[in-house]
Amino acid sequence: MTEKDPLALIQEKERRIKSLEGQLEEAKESYYQAIRELHISGKSLREIAGLLNLSHQRVHQIVEGQNKGWRPWLRPAKPELRCSFCGLLAEEVKKLVQGPNIFGCDACIHAYREALLAGSKDYRLLDRSSRLRCSFCGKLPNYKRRVVAGKEHQVCEKCIELSLKYMKEEAPATVPEQSKQKTTTVTLWLRVERNSKFVRGKAKAREEIERLVLSHHGMKKLDGWEYELTFFYDDDEHLDKQINDMLVECTHLADLRNCFIESDVRENGTDRSW
Repeated sequence: MTEKDPLALIQEKERRIKSLEGQLEEAKESYYQAIRELHISGKSLREIAGLLNLSHQRVHQIVEGQNKGWRPWLRPAKPELRCSFCGLLAEEVKKLVQGPNIFGCDACIHAYREALLAGSKDYRLLDRSSRLRCSFCGKLPNYKRRVVAGKEHQVCEKCIELSLKYMKEEAPATVPEQSKQKTTTVTLWLRVERNSKFVRGKAKAREEIERLVLSHHGMKKLDGWEYELTFFYDDDEHLDKQINDMLVECTHLADLRNCFIESDVRENGTDRSW
């Protein structure tokens, strides 16, 4: 009996992994979308949590998670920010959108959209077998998600749509003065785990969460899985929203690495927790 070439076996397994990753991604998105539709139909977050035996926090993360990590910036909100595609400063472009992992100006995002619709010599539509991921959401191309590649970055059609959507929103012209806001410190306990023992990415997920989310709140590493974070806020509702948004972004980044998080946030010096 002829043995298979080792390289052919490896390539076969790689194709199998890619197929399973695609199926897992589609199944998760279908599951999340079903929960969002249940919420849209009138069910409260707590009702959904009870029906599905999930925590209220987890349901909130799923329902709100689709759009978190995105933020529109208008000049001169943060002039030191740069477009990750062309390198222009925020003050040199009309609008700048911040995605979960990247910044894009209006000109670059529109260029990717035109390339998606009509093609362009400066861009290429990635084949579904490509291992290049969208620079915004980190997802691979598949039959439901076309991805356009430029010189250094790739953008999928869904992130192009989200970018254009957020560019239409009115962003604050200036950054709120922190001196007029209240300040508090919280301790975050954050566990990051793999969805399956067959996948990797736990360490990378934590590193990206620290770099892309926690660092924006003056992160100080404590013992074990704990962090001290600082928040500036106007009122309790504003603080609640910031912390919930932070946890949603952490969930999103972990999910991109086929991981999940468990968390506990406690305000230092009080009994308040999230």
